[in-house]
Amino acid sequence: MRQEEVTAKEKPPIVGKPPDASERRLTPVKAIRSKCLDCACGSRSEVRECELTSCPLWRFRLGKRPTEDN
Repeated sequence: MRQEEVTAKEKPPIVGKPPDASERRLTPVKAIRSKCLDCACGSRSEVRECELTSCPLWRFRLGKRPTEDN
């Protein structure tokens, strides 16, 4: 066997389509919202009612930047 054939067989196949730009990039606030949803097992109501104010992400949990007066 030639060396080229061996290295070609070792590469894993590409499965599915590559994600488009909107799927790959999250804004920091949306990434925080996603983390909060993960922490609350996907429950939006649990994120809204979260009482863990000691969490550094708590102010951003609703997916919006908090205003200075909040």
